Order: sequence, then structure tokens, then C-alpha cells
Amino acid sequence: METASSRQSANPQLDEVQTAKVIDVGIAQSDALRSNALSVAADLVSSRVASLTEEAGIVTTEYGAESPEMIDILGRLYVQSFAAAVAGLEGQRALIAPPAKLDAATGAIIGQVVDPSNKILANYTVSALDDADVLLAYACSDANGTFAIRIPVAAGTTTSVRLRVTDAQEQTRFQDATAAAISPQVLCTRELQVGDPVDTCVAPKDAVIPASAAKKSTNNPPPS
Repeated sequence: METASSRQSANPQLDEVQTAKVIDVGIAQSDALRSNALSVAADLVSSRVASLTEEAGIVTTEYGAESPEMIDILGRLYVQSFAAAVAGLEGQRALIAPPAKLDAATGAIIGQVVDPSNKILANYTVSALDDADVLLAYACSDANGTFAIRIPVAAGTTTSVRLRVTDAQEQTRFQDATAAAISPQVLCTRELQVGDPVDTCVAPKDAVIPASAAKKSTNNPPPS
């Protein structure tokens, strides 16, 4: 005979920590599946683009570059090329991993560093600055061009943050014209377009986090 205790044992209730872990695993698996699906879609569309490009060469020879047949192929080629670019870019964005659970005194910005043609750029330094241009935290773009910065924010307040991207020579390649308001436990996403890539990522020269912010920040302090 089934009792209340046996029913409770068969269907244990997850506590808050266990629930958070289950959710984190589910999100990670979902992100991986989405990334894989986008990668497959990008490969399929790229194959179609290659096929249309080959067909365009044949049609040009037989009918001419300005023939109706060629105009039709060029239209389809444009659509498929655009779809391939979108699928590739979305696949890259799906690789962006959000930081661990944010506490009541931390916000975060995640994103990707790309060039004007949307090519991913690795090893750039992305700095988060406050209204007085004081460095709050920084991160380096990884092999996928992605970054994640945890921002110390006092509970119940917001912090104005501007992003700056520098290369290995400390040359500024991007800087926000306006600040964004970052709140505790809020995750913001950005895509930053900068110039040509460099090979080395280094800490910015002003990488001295204020003592008050360092106590709240979960980032590793920048090297002196």
C-alpha cells in the first residue's frame, strides 16, 4: 500500500540550490543544441551558395551575364549568401557563455567583439568604465570573440558603465559614447565592432580596481 512517506520519497522536492543546478544544466544543454543546429544550418546554406555560384558560372557562359536566367540565379544567390552569414553569426553568438549566478551586488555584460564584416576577433581587452573613467572590471575576448564582465553594483542601485576595447598596444579601438545603467543580477548583451585583430591580450594600463569595488567584485584583480 502506498503511503504519504513513500510518495514523498518517490517524488523528492528539489531545494533552491538543487533547482538552480538543474536549471543551469538545462540552459547549458539548450545552448549547445542551438549552437549545433545553427552550425549545421550554416553548413547547409553555405553548400547551397557554392552550388549556386557554380551554376552562375555555367549560366553566364551559356546565356550571358545579363540574361533573365542569370538575374534569377543572382537573386537566389544573394538570399542564400545573406542566410549563410546570419546563421554563422548566430552560431557564434550562441557560444557566448553567461557568467555564474549573479549575487545581489553584481551585474554583468556579455557579448562578442567583431570587425565591420562580423568576423570574430579574439584577444582584445574589453574594459568596463564608470562615469569618471575609473576601471571597474575587464575581460579578454576568447577564441570565439566572446567576453563576460562581472560589474560590482551596490544592492538596490544602478551603475553607469561604458565599454572600451583596446589592443595589445593600448590603442583604443572602440569606446561607448553613452553609458548604460547596470543593475544587480541583470545580464546585458553587447556586440562591439572594432578594427583589425591583434595577437596578444593584456591588462589595460589603468587596471587598478578601486578598493571599494574590489571588495564587491568577483573578478580576479588585474595584474599590477
